[in-house]
Amino acid sequence: MSGAVQSLSFQDLIDAVESLPLDDQSMLVELINKRITEKRRAELVAEVHEARRAFKNGEVKRGMIEDLMRDLEDLETGEELIFLEAVGTHDEVY
Repeated sequence: MSGAVQSLSFQDLIDAVESLPLDDQSMLVELINKRITEKRRAELVAEVHEARRAFKNGEVKRGMIEDLMRDLEDLETGEELIFLEAVGTHDEVY
């Protein structure tokens, strides 16, 4: 492909990949899997940062599942809860 961006349909993309030698197809699959893993990791890091920020700012509460269920029943429309799980304990942070 040249320097210009070319738009391919999904089927065209599949056909192009299938036309590659098997070794190239395998390398492409590995590359795509690595990039997907990196993107998921980056999303998780962003979620952890947001959860820590919310916890630091007092936007989350600590309690048991019963407390969470009670708060969910009392929740007004439009409010948002951020859930954090306290690893290794039976308590939940929400």
